[in-house]
Amino acid sequence: MSLPLPPASRAALLAAMDDLHEDAVARFGALGFPREVAEASLVDIRRKDELYGELVDDGWLIDVFHGRVVTLGRLQFETHAAERGRGIHIPESGPLAPASVDDSLALAQEYFGAGETYVCTSWVFDPRLCALPERSNLRAFAERFEVAPAEPTEAALRSLAKFVFRSSPDDIVARGLAPDPSALERIAYDVLSQRGTWSEPTGVLKV
Repeated sequence: MSLPLPPASRAALLAAMDDLHEDAVARFGALGFPREVAEASLVDIRRKDELYGELVDDGWLIDVFHGRVVTLGRLQFETHAAERGRGIHIPESGPLAPASVDDSLALAQEYFGAGETYVCTSWVFDPRLCALPERSNLRAFAERFEVAPAEPTEAALRSLAKFVFRSSPDDIVARGLAPDPSALERIAYDVLSQRGTWSEPTGVLKV
């Protein structure tokens, strides 16, 4: 399957996923996850499509549908760990409160066992987000990880635009910054409007 898909093909893919919903739930069950976890995980497919439209990552939708990513509370986890560790992802499901992150990590330990190494590769680890207020949930999340420096990339800049503004860098610059922006939006817009750079480092969760 060629990715990204044109709109008509994506619509057909989403319709097929809806039709095969129970098969997907059964797949999660075979991996040891109850229905409520499967349902919470599969919600991400339609959520991503609604939030990002043509910017949606079709490969991600397929991974979720096939049970390669599971939602445990506030966070998502890859169901098969790679050599470097088990991947963590952040769904767009509300505030990233520290207590909810703690609960998710505790659930992950229940399902995957103790002694796991958890890794996260994300735009949220770019060092410029250290300028967020100390009370910031996103900053608190990033501080849980040991982060290796990474070179800036165009893909990281697009991720910044996509996840902060649900848009592309060019569209954001053309539209301008909305009134009363958050601290995160101000940082992101300054970088995008100045045609700056961004990175997507990998962090390892501190033990």
